[in-house]
Amino acid sequence: RQAVQMKTEWWGPQGLRYTSLGCGELFFDLELLERLREEIGVKIERVCLIDKAFRNPGTATRRALREFTDWQRASAQLRRA
Repeated sequence: RQAVQMKTEWWGPQGLRYTSLGCGELFFDLELLERLREEIGVKIERVCLIDKAFRNPGTATRRALREFTDWQRASAQLRRA
């Protein structure tokens, strides 16, 4: 919050580039990104998710990725409107 208030946004003018290693079913990542957007006002430029489970994803993993992607897309579109 202090970085936004003091105009020292270290993440750059395009937005934050977020990478998550071993992210599992993405609950933490979703919560963190939403808090950064909503409470602090950080624009998210790019999200990179890396996990061994994504190599051969099962049904639950595919569903988590799809829902995460849909949420991020909807959130970005709402901010553009």
